[in-house]
Amino acid sequence: MSRSPAAALLAAATVALLTLIGTPTAASLSSTELDVPGDPLLIELTNVNPAVLPDQGRLRITGILRNVSDDTWREINLHPVLSAAPITDRVELAEAALSDPRQPVGDRITSIGNFASVELLAPGASVEFTLRVDRDALPVGNQAGPGVYWLGVHALGANQDGRATVAVGRARTFLPAVPADAADRVEASLVVPLRPPVRYTSDGAVADPEELTAQVDVARIEGLATHSPGRLSFLVDPALLDALARIGAGNPDRWPAVVEEDPQAEPAPEPEPDLAHLDALVAAFGDHDVLALPYGNLDLAAAVQYDARLVEAALLLGDATMQHYGVPSLPVLAPQALDRVLLTALSGAPVLTTDDQLDVEGPVPTRVRVAGREATVASSGAAAGGPGPGDATDMVGLRQRLLAEAALRLADETPQPLVVVLPETWSGSDRPRQFFAGLRHDWLDWVSLTRVNDDEATAIPTTSLVLDATSALRAEHVAAFVELTEAAEVLQSVLTEDDELAEVILAEAMTTLSYTAAPEVSLDMLRRAGDQVQQRLGLVTVDAPSYGTLTSETGRIPVTVANGLDQTVTVRLEARAEAPLEVSTGDSIVIGPGAQSTVLVSVRSPIIGVHNVEFVLTDENGRELGDSARLPVQAGQVSQVIWVVIAAGAIFFVVAVVLRIRRRRRRVP
Repeated sequence: MSRSPAAALLAAATVALLTLIGTPTAASLSSTELDVPGDPLLIELTNVNPAVLPDQGRLRITGILRNVSDDTWREINLHPVLSAAPITDRVELAEAALSDPRQPVGDRITSIGNFASVELLAPGASVEFTLRVDRDALPVGNQAGPGVYWLGVHALGANQDGRATVAVGRARTFLPAVPADAADRVEASLVVPLRPPVRYTSDGAVADPEELTAQVDVARIEGLATHSPGRLSFLVDPALLDALARIGAGNPDRWPAVVEEDPQAEPAPEPEPDLAHLDALVAAFGDHDVLALPYGNLDLAAAVQYDARLVEAALLLGDATMQHYGVPSLPVLAPQALDRVLLTALSGAPVLTTDDQLDVEGPVPTRVRVAGREATVASSGAAAGGPGPGDATDMVGLRQRLLAEAALRLADETPQPLVVVLPETWSGSDRPRQFFAGLRHDWLDWVSLTRVNDDEATAIPTTSLVLDATSALRAEHVAAFVELTEAAEVLQSVLTEDDELAEVILAEAMTTLSYTAAPEVSLDMLRRAGDQVQQRLGLVTVDAPSYGTLTSETGRIPVTVANGLDQTVTVRLEARAEAPLEVSTGDSIVIGPGAQSTVLVSVRSPIIGVHNVEFVLTDENGRELGDSARLPVQAGQVSQVIWVVIAAGAIFFVVAVVLRIRRRRRRVP
């Protein structure tokens, strides 16, 4: 339908009320926005103010209109859309968020002054727009029922084929309605996850340090912490802090190549570590709560299946790490899938799960007791964000869905707290001021997760656990982890001046058992690192003669221990001898870098014969390093044989002399 000249003049006048930029802006398209084929114009909502249905005044909607087609669009009208009836329960809200973007959700508001116009939009161009909608123009009346309304924007326009009869661009979100005299209040808690994948090379350097640093946007974290209306709860993988510290120290390999230096030259000063990124992150936590995950964001399903001790080890390592960096924290377990076996096997740390892992009749309580354990349940719906076709978790989509979930809880007899774990990579965190400004309401109390954890739990049956806690990690991953960490403990125990190596390698290895670990890459890293540790242990060697002989019942045999490492080692020489051979190797041996030491081993054998003895290098706790030397020892009471021979010879000599004297005497007349 074509417009009248009067309507065209009105549209031109409306343009003066808008901020319209006819050139491409810096805002980018998300893949989600392209999921509606055929729409030549895309609409991104940048704010809704107020974020709930106002009692009076105007509703202000801002956004960006983009032309993603090859056509030039003209005479574009942007109309607000609002549903006449509200959504009144959480199931209906979840269905609405997943509904087809082309499904009608309400009527366009076409009254003068409540829509905006764009005269021309070239291919690839974008413009910002503002809609100011009178409260009286909304189709819900002055006494809107409590619940959640659809709010949208439709774009209608013309191209070279004429004027479109349907919307050629659309955006949708939710607009909660809360009575001004609402007696109840809803507690809400926001959890900010900081658990990006942390990976190490087999040499101990952080893999992809630039990518990891980029994922930890301290400016955004500071913005969230500064503008939040209440205490946030940061869900932190302690391994992240260690990785940032290593990157700040230059991200060195564990065993850098030894470079021969000029002995006359002045030693180069050690570079000062740049810990600005880490320090800024720790400072951003401020007075907010920090919840420490098991170190490396441990795959709890794999740990419980193969070695449940890993859970306690990861919790202890995580707690020690947070203390090391001066970050007060509380432990928490956040399994990606929850079943009875996993839940009953976990330690006593608080459990954080999501409602999509539970199947109960009616709304899922925020605090539950199941299989003998209590858990706090976060809303998967709120974290999923708003409806399409736009980015579901942009600032507007996530905020409006969060408010909608909270508003519907007011209908409960006793409103349940709302817990929301923000998306891991959240595009809306770059506008924290606007995000949180729309979340400040008298009926909404923002509290920390630890406060919610104090609430009484509702018992639910074990059959409510609908998922199986499975893992992509296999038994061989845990076996390789154990082999590496045990070898690292042995290596550290022989390094006289290094008391951190085993803990460092343990921490690096723990990240390979993460929920975010790539199984094959992790297994390769564990095996390579294990080989490197074994190679280092193999540089401490023992050498013995090819054959040993005792010239008496006791004797000494020289055994040489060589240190091929560039660090001082302390080892013990252990002898495993065949009976009745007795071997004493003495005390611990301290050997400097690149040096060797010869030990005179005491040997005793009361019985004649050849007996074998094996010399093995161990640490001071008796754990083997790997190298050994085998020595056959010829043992016999050689001194007794000699005396027998000498005595027999003497007797023979005396007898011969006596006989010769007698013969001579007989010959004398």
